[in-house]
Amino acid sequence: MPINLSNTRLFQGIDEEEIASLLQCLQARERFYKKGDVIFAEGTVTENIGVVLSGMAILSSVDIWGNTSILGNVPSGGVFA
Repeated sequence: MPINLSNTRLFQGIDEEEIASLLQCLQARERFYKKGDVIFAEGTVTENIGVVLSGMAILSSVDIWGNTSILGNVPSGGVFA
């Protein structure tokens, strides 16, 4: 179940109507990912931020030998870039 954006730290204290206006102004779009999908590859340069609406995003790094290290996670309502 997706979260209410007004309950996130990024949009805390902002009315739902204002959030909708902000999202439209910022040309926000909703994307869906399956478990194991890569959202941003390591080293990717981006001008965007993401907000996890449901589920969790894992931050990981792969070394030169192919070993994956989990660096952290972004829970529902969290922001990443």
